Amino acid sequence: MVAIPEAAPIGDVKPEFVINVTNPTRVADKMNSSHVTYNVNTVTTNEAYKYSQTVVVRRYSDFLWLHDILAQEYPYAVIPPMPQKNSLNRFEIDFVEDRRNALQYFVRSVCASPLLKESKRLRSFLTADDESFEEEKAETKSELKSDLTNPMNLLKFVGNGLVSVGKQVEKSMNQQMGGEAPMSKEDEKLAKYVEYLNDVSSQMAALANNAQEFVDQQREMTTSLIEMGV
Repeated sequence: MVAIPEAAPIGDVKPEFVINVTNPTRVADKMNSSHVTYNVNTVTTNEAYKYSQTVVVRRYSDFLWLHDILAQEYPYAVIPPMPQKNSLNRFEIDFVEDRRNALQYFVRSVCASPLLKESKRLRSFLTADDESFEEEKAETKSELKSDLTNPMNLLKFVGNGLVSVGKQVEKSMNQQMGGEAPMSKEDEKLAKYVEYLNDVSSQMAALANNAQEFVDQQREMTTSLIEMGV
C-alpha cells in the first residue's frame, strides 16, 4: 500500500505579496509647506525581489507616479484607481486615515494583478532607496510629459497599445485552441477582431510616421527661409 502524503494546510501557503501602508506622518517642506509620508511595508516571495521584507517611505505624489507610469507602460491593462487630491482637509485625521486605506488598496491591487506585479516600476516603488527612486521618477516624468504633449508620440502610444491588445488576445486564443481544434463562430469573430486591431495599429504607426515627416519638412523649410533672409 502506497502512502499518499497529506496536502499542506491552506494556512501554510504564503501569499506572494503582503503590503501594508502605515504610519502617516506630517513632514515640513523647505518652502514652508507640509506633506504626509507613509511607510510602505512589503513582504514578498517573488523571486525578482532581492529582499523578502522591505520598508520604504513614500508620499502621495510617489503613489501617483506609480499609477501614471503603469498606465503608460501597460495601456491595455486596468490600473487600480487612486484617491483624489484634496488640498483643503488633507491633514485632518479622518481624511489622512481614509487616504492611507485607499493608497494601501491601490498598491495591494497592483500587486494582485498577474501583469502589473511584474513591473520593474512597482519593484522600484516598493524597494528603492530615496536617491535612486527620485532619479527614476525624474527620468520617467520627462518621458511622461513628452508622451502627453507630442501628438506623434501619442499616436505611437495608442498604436503600441493596440498591438499589445492584439498579441494578448492572439496568445489567449492559441492557448485555448492549441492550434488544432476547429474554430467556432466565436473564435472566428475573435480572430477577425485581432486582425482588425493589427490593421488599425499599422495605420496608426504609418500616420505617426507621416506626421513626423511633415513636421521635419516644415522645420527644414523654415530654416531655409530664415537663412535666405525671408
